[in-house]
Amino acid sequence: MLATSAQVDTITINPDKIVVEHEDEEVEKIKTAEYKKKVARRASRYIFFKL
Repeated sequence: MLATSAQVDTITINPDKIVVEHEDEEVEKIKTAEYKKKVARRASRYIFFKL
């Protein structure tokens, strides 16, 4: 959940910081990619509906 206490005009999410850790490297890559897409979809919906 993204919370702000003041009106802002930009929000920055660093995709390099989004990592799903897993013991299998291939599974980690797949799960990380899926999670990044999920974060992007949720952020875009949040911003769209709040404008």
